[in-house]
Amino acid sequence: MWHKVSEMIGKPNKLSFPRAELDKVLNSSDYAPEALVAMFEKDLGKKFNADSGVREKYSIKRHTLMVMGQFEKYFSGRELPAGMSKNFFRTFLALHDIGKSDAIKKTGDRKNQHRYTVGIMSSVLKQLGFREHETKIALVLVSEDVIGGYIRGHHSGKNATEDLTKMAGDAGLPFYDFLKLLLVFYQVDAGSYTADAGGLKSLDHLFVFDKGKGQMDFSVDVAARVDQLKIYAEELPNVMWLDDHDWHDIPYDNLKAWVKAKKDDLDSGEIIKGNTFSYRRNLSDGKYQVQLSRNIKEALYTPHSMLLLDHNWHDLVYDDLKEWVKKNRERLESGEELKGRMFRYRLNQKTGKYQVRLSSRVKEALYSH
Repeated sequence: MWHKVSEMIGKPNKLSFPRAELDKVLNSSDYAPEALVAMFEKDLGKKFNADSGVREKYSIKRHTLMVMGQFEKYFSGRELPAGMSKNFFRTFLALHDIGKSDAIKKTGDRKNQHRYTVGIMSSVLKQLGFREHETKIALVLVSEDVIGGYIRGHHSGKNATEDLTKMAGDAGLPFYDFLKLLLVFYQVDAGSYTADAGGLKSLDHLFVFDKGKGQMDFSVDVAARVDQLKIYAEELPNVMWLDDHDWHDIPYDNLKAWVKAKKDDLDSGEIIKGNTFSYRRNLSDGKYQVQLSRNIKEALYTPHSMLLLDHNWHDLVYDDLKEWVKKNRERLESGEELKGRMFRYRLNQKTGKYQVRLSSRVKEALYSH
């Protein structure tokens, strides 16, 4: 598929250096992103020095170096998902926007960059002798910005996971491995449009940075949305997005525990209503079903989660508490409220029930246990 894209874009970009020279730069004890970009500039200088078409007025080279800098600061000390080689990922990042200038020049729209980048990157990686499997992953990573679209609200959760499932398949990776790798790419790419990366403030609200610990993460509201993608991946195949108000068949084992406790009511034909979903047994065919509540447009259904949309306390059983909360059981039982980044926990002293609620800064989050 990808070699056909490369042929459509135009003539391949001939490199003047062999793989051995690239490896020498990558394996240097004093490796620096500037040295890697300088190597590619020998043959792709015009593309790197072109304007990237963003309001910050960065050249493609400057943006690329900021992206690579974020990777070195926050991810180079960790193992990458899917067994991805750090040196290959560094090479990938150096080329991740290489088609943007062609997109602007030929179509007038930088948003068309992905197909031009795929074409150039495919040619360059092939000449450098990288493995087909690695190249395929790289090309899929730059083919579409699903994470950005989802965070900005342009993609629903259902559409995002459908797109990600296809991309993971094209990359030849399990869904969760691909998602984790794509999230690393998104964080260093979008995270370059921040003061932390040495540029102008722009997307700073999406992230939190801890330079001392060498960690970056999504800001709490963004993390709440991204966590839904992670929960989807973790719960496969017992998970589904609902974005309509039809009844959907569900195996009995995939009902939530509190719904199972009302099996007799379900089996008699009664509809059981929760905050996010309603449940019934279709007496005509005997199948259990779930339906999205009328006031909710979309929600992720799993047997072990609940969508929190307010700051009220919600009951849950001890087994459904997070592990770190269980380890602090004595503090809960003494009446102390435990505070996490996204959720708070307590033991209601009047009812004796464990409870969870959203932290004050969070508007909506999926609690999974």
